[in-house]
Formats: sequence, structure tokens, C-alpha cells
Amino acid sequence: LSQDLREDFNFFPVYDLPAANTRPNQIRRPASVITMSDGSSYVASFGTNSIVQIDANGHTMRSLRGGLTHFAGPFDLLSVGGKRFYASQMLSDQVMEFNLDGQVVKTFGGNGSKLGQLIGPQYLASDGTYLFVTDFGNRRIAKFDLDGNFIMNFGERGNGFAGLERPTGLFFQDGTLYVGDASRKNPGLHFFDVNGNAMGFLPDDRLAEIEDIAAFQNGRLLITTRLAIYEYDPTMQSLEPLFTEEMNPKVRFTAAAMDANGNLLASDFDTEKVTWLARLAGVYS
Repeated sequence: LSQDLREDFNFFPVYDLPAANTRPNQIRRPASVITMSDGSSYVASFGTNSIVQIDANGHTMRSLRGGLTHFAGPFDLLSVGGKRFYASQMLSDQVMEFNLDGQVVKTFGGNGSKLGQLIGPQYLASDGTYLFVTDFGNRRIAKFDLDGNFIMNFGERGNGFAGLERPTGLFFQDGTLYVGDASRKNPGLHFFDVNGNAMGFLPDDRLAEIEDIAAFQNGRLLITTRLAIYEYDPTMQSLEPLFTEEMNPKVRFTAAAMDANGNLLASDFDTEKVTWLARLAGVYS
């Protein structure tokens, strides 16, 4: 019987890392977070044009600036195989590959609507061979190889597809690219294959302010909206809340990730903090 019982999905805030307490490695406007196997995390500090490393206890360790090529409004971070690291740059309309020494290895993209150009790139995803970028300003998804060579765009209107209106978070898993659309008329989750062919759509008004999509547990996904974090089950196409912050409308979650200790780290862009969330059993322990 225990195998059929619903898991304890509820998470609770246990700690906040306010930006004001992180000097000299200051965090302002934290946009996204990626977690590492050693328990540390990297936070994209949009407001300070830096990427800040924090340990498992919330202590800041160092700040990466990009070396000679400075970061310019880093928004989303992506680790591919734990060896290659990318950051979308909203202020320069580019994507940067960087290393953990803080140096920018490569830059690609650039402002515009032509092939290979971006306007307001936000979220990143990869299947291990290709890199997918949310091209928010052009209402499409851009596909590059891992060296930054442009492959194609997709998600635009045509061939019976209505087109993405406000594409946000995206994540690749088991042959499917999941793309959030914070459409004002028809919000939800789009499904594409690796070649950009539309495979389906899950409408849900709860995703009207969808932001990030990330890995969770057992093939399930984390979906972050402005005021809530959900668990999405691709098999059942079900959406279950893990945490909501409806009492504080000033909050704007832009990303969430699970760390090595089973906690969730959520970046709160507007109130400028990183929040640790834990299950009740974890709080007791």
C-alpha cells in the first residue's frame, strides 16, 4: 500500500539569503541558480553582472565577473555534463560559455532578428549535443551546437502552429523539449522534438506567469512561476504545487533547482533573495 500513497510534496522555507548580507560578493536581482554535486550553487546575479558561488549553508564563496569579457546581465545558467557552462546575457543579447575560473570562453548571438541573432535571451536547455535558447524578443527558440554555431530557429507561427507568444523556461528530457509560454490568452506547456517540430500542448491557467523548467526527481520536472513552484509529471501530465507564496505579491520567482541535500533553492528576482525550501521531514531532521 505504501507504494501507492502520495509522496509528501510540501516544501517550506527554512532560510533566505538576502542580497544585502552578501557583501563583498554581492547578489542583486538573482535570476537563476544551478546546483553542484558538492552542495554548492552558482547564482546569476543580474543586477551586479556577476555569477556568485554559494556553499551549502548559504555562505558566499566568490564572485565570477567573466574576466576580460565581462558578463552583461546574466539571466540563466546551464551546466552541460558538469564540464561546460553557459549563461544567457540579456543586456548584450548573447550567450556566453564560461569556466569555473570565472573566464568567458566563447560568446555568440548578438542583437537582432536575423538567423543566429537574439533579442532578450532568457532560459537555456541542452540535450547534450545542442543548446536551446529562449529568444523572448523574437518569440522563438534558437538552436545552436555547443560551440555556438547557429543551427535553426523554431516556435514561430506557421505550418498549422499558432506560434509562441511569450516563451520562457525550457528543458530537454527523453527526446522532448518542454517550453513554457506565459501567453496572456493561452498559457501552458508546449512540447517539441529536437528538430523543432511541435508535438503537443498542455494548457493551464496556473502557468500564466511561468518562468523556469528544471529537473526534479524520478523523471519529473520543476516548473517555476512568479508566485509558485510546481512538480510536473510527464507521464500523467499532472501539475502539483510544491510551494506557493501567494501572501507576498512582491515575490517573483524566476528559477528553482534541487541541491545535493534534497532542498530546493529558489531565486527571487524582485525581492532580491535566494530562498532555501525543505520538506517537513527535512526540517525535523
